[in-house]
Amino acid sequence: MVGIVLGLSGIPGWFALVRRTLFATDIGLVVVAPLIFFFAGDFLNDALHTGWGLVVYPFLVFVVCVALLYVRVFVLDRFADPRIGSLILFSATAIAALILGIVIPPLYE
Repeated sequence: MVGIVLGLSGIPGWFALVRRTLFATDIGLVVVAPLIFFFAGDFLNDALHTGWGLVVYPFLVFVVCVALLYVRVFVLDRFADPRIGSLILFSATAIAALILGIVIPPLYE
């Protein structure tokens, strides 16, 4: 499943690379935000260790981040400067991942 989602993230990445609007924050959106969520949940949310929380939730955050990459490349570029849109989307996603990683309840079996 992770390979499929990672492969699907290559489509907007390639499209943005061809248009020369692929930035480090776009790559960070797909890589850093799920890692922030995972480490915040692992170290700061003891309840998340119950059940499948540390297995399922980071994958769902990864899927959402790939969907946000699609939105950034195919929608936000038409309305705003790509560099500013990418930075704002990355910052908002990283903050949301940190907060959700700390406060999200566990997923029970």
